Amino acid sequence: MASGGQEYSANRAKIKADAERLDKVEQDVSEIKDMLKQLIER
Repeated sequence: MASGGQEYSANRAKIKADAERLDKVEQDVSEIKDMLKQLIER
């Protein structure tokens, strides 16, 4: 029973890490979009 709980919390930690990574990627993408917009407008 205990191992199931460990697996569950490890899974949750992985999901949280994936979500944080996705968040960072989205921030990077929007920064790149802004840079491209500025280049195009010049």
